[in-house]
Amino acid sequence: MIFRLEYKNRNGLQARLDITTPGSSIVKEIEGTENPFILSYKGDKSDKSLHFMTSSAEINIYETPEFNIDTLKTSSETQIKVDHYIDDKLNWTGFVIPDFFSREIGGAGVISMTASDRISTLKGVTLSDLPAMVQIRDLAVRCLAKTGLDLPLKTMADFRATELGFNQYFRSEIASQRLYDSKGRSISCYDILKSILVTSGSTLRQRGGEWHIINKLQHEAGVGRVYSTENTSVDYVESVHNFDEIVKGARRTIIPVAGSVGIYHEYGGGKLHPDNY
Repeated sequence: MIFRLEYKNRNGLQARLDITTPGSSIVKEIEGTENPFILSYKGDKSDKSLHFMTSSAEINIYETPEFNIDTLKTSSETQIKVDHYIDDKLNWTGFVIPDFFSREIGGAGVISMTASDRISTLKGVTLSDLPAMVQIRDLAVRCLAKTGLDLPLKTMADFRATELGFNQYFRSEIASQRLYDSKGRSISCYDILKSILVTSGSTLRQRGGEWHIINKLQHEAGVGRVYSTENTSVDYVESVHNFDEIVKGARRTIIPVAGSVGIYHEYGGGKLHPDNY
């Protein structure tokens, strides 16, 4: 079943939240609270490396006879899927974490849950049935598929390894034998991705319903080629948002500087010097 919430901002831009559970494809309308969907990103470490930018969403929906914690409860980490759209374009997708169902007793029943992109689960997942030689881009795609999310991968890490041109890093191949440690154990998908990110100086995140591996320097400079396949690419275009005032979630404050109001921070001038001048 698909539980759907649709809402708009003050500019009329429509957003849609779909919570899909096993069973039929019947669509049921649900009602969200004042904070129905809050998306946040967090680095995997507290330092400035920021190779992994994991994302999660806090979801708060009013309870209904069909939509409640008794009917939603599950032990599977990939049974309840969340899709968030903006202007009918996929903005983010993930799976609800089963341990984070809650309902406050008393008052209006609000179902609170947390959805994740499941990047952190790659620490306990390995690859198998690899060819003798595997392309680095294909390796990254295989690892990200272990999250359960079927999303395309876009890369921007232009390195000129030969005279053939750019993007040679993700087109290069490595021996799959290197994906085992000294004791013959398979290296986790998380560690494989981390090696790719460290080598290419990149960060990984989900954005616009896609996986993005972007070189940090190119991202900062705002230049490069974004590859959607091995050979298909377009010029990188920065997303620029100009605004005069924050719409929500901020406090606007005006504090005059001392030099504009006199030495005692008094409006209208005041003394130009201390008494003991």
